[in-house]
Amino acid sequence: GWDVRGIDVGSVSRRTGAQAKLKFETSLAAFRELKYVGLALGPEELKLEPGYLLSQHLPDGEEPLRFLGANLMFFGSKDLGTPVASTVFEVNGVKVGVTSVMSDTIRKSVVPDMTPEQAAGAEIQWTDPAEALTTVIKEFDEAGATIRILLAQSTLEESRKLAEDFPDFTLIVRANGFGEGTDKPEMVGNVQLLEVGKKGKAAGVVGLYPDDAENPVRFELVTLSGELFPDSDRMTQLMQAYQDRLKSEEKAKNDGTEPHPSGATFVGA
Repeated sequence: GWDVRGIDVGSVSRRTGAQAKLKFETSLAAFRELKYVGLALGPEELKLEPGYLLSQHLPDGEEPLRFLGANLMFFGSKDLGTPVASTVFEVNGVKVGVTSVMSDTIRKSVVPDMTPEQAAGAEIQWTDPAEALTTVIKEFDEAGATIRILLAQSTLEESRKLAEDFPDFTLIVRANGFGEGTDKPEMVGNVQLLEVGKKGKAAGVVGLYPDDAENPVRFELVTLSGELFPDSDRMTQLMQAYQDRLKSEEKAKNDGTEPHPSGATFVGA
């Protein structure tokens, strides 16, 4: 009976190419069915290229799924509306603000070091996360967002530094984690630092209890097992549609293959 919204810390896509884009589009359709309101753009998404991401971002509607990246800009223009710096939504009278940043360490895998002249003409521009978050915090203040969530594409050390520098955040959810995640958040001052593990094996569930002064925000890591969650007809339909497109558009054939350096024509596991 809970009124649920979804947010994703990013790195949904794993590869590039036609089939990877088809998988990404299927994931987006699933997110929208599940009332997701925010997707942080990680380096994997950026490798799909800004023009493609612009075509997949549908920011209209009452509570759309927004592509988030407070310190990222495409084609030198914030006016394009992709990615957005933050989103604010309301659940049962509680206003929640969500933003995302990519750290200097993580961005180097997709945005190389550039001179100011090179950066001015680049498809993807990166700026300092601290500068971007200072602006976002002011926007949350103006919007009256009492719960503030940062989706951090960053290392553990960089995430801790963000928690220290921006104590106004309620939660920081870190991508690039490892293992299965943990039920017990790390506390950095009053900020909860969370990791939910890799490959979608578990979902981090945040419960808001505004009337509980001592414990208003609670976190639990829920394993996504078949015992707890039976197959959804709608998700099965989305998977079937993906497979049908894969077959009709001949994605595997059109993507081609990469020869093995040894010259072998078949390489087993």
